[in-house]
Amino acid sequence: MTDFIHERPKDPQTTPAQNTPPMDEKTGQKRVYGYIFVLFVVAFGLLAWSFLMNQRGTDQVLSELRGNADALQTTLTRNVELEREVDALEERIEALEAEKEALEKSAAEQQREIEDRHAAETRELTVKEQLCYALLLMDGGEHEAAAAELASWYGMADYQAAVEAHDNGAWNDGEPPILLTERFNAMIEQLVEEGCLTVAQDGSLKYWHVDKS
Repeated sequence: MTDFIHERPKDPQTTPAQNTPPMDEKTGQKRVYGYIFVLFVVAFGLLAWSFLMNQRGTDQVLSELRGNADALQTTLTRNVELEREVDALEERIEALEAEKEALEKSAAEQQREIEDRHAAETRELTVKEQLCYALLLMDGGEHEAAAAELASWYGMADYQAAVEAHDNGAWNDGEPPILLTERFNAMIEQLVEEGCLTVAQDGSLKYWHVDKS
């Protein structure tokens, strides 16, 4: 009884260890190889996972690059089309400008023709008026005034043209025309004989005052 009471209790942690047989060298190597294999598998798995993630990221980057390349190609194509359109518009503008210049030149020429024709008509009318006035002065006996009127502006060529234009338009059916050619030639001849008027070689007329005192 006393021995049972004073007997030292056994350590539960050391007791099973005393019954465990010692691990031999082969078993230790197997465990080490197992650990190494597990580590290798884990490392390989990590490498494979990392490779797959990198491959996925690379695929995404390549996809984005392809999309950007397609967008860039589309932009470049559009830019080429726009440049062609701009060139076509510039050519059209140049053609329109050339057409505008041609129209402006034609309009200017027509305007000059109108102005020249108007000036010629005005001059012809003025010559006719002056010629008729000179004839009226001659009919009134004012020969020097008639000579001065004829010599004031125009020459023989202008008066003759006015006379011819009047006589050519004076012919009407059934009525005798009033012609100025004979009256004009007679007036010039009389004024020259009286010394009031001279006709130069170039056809210009010069008035001379005749002293009748």
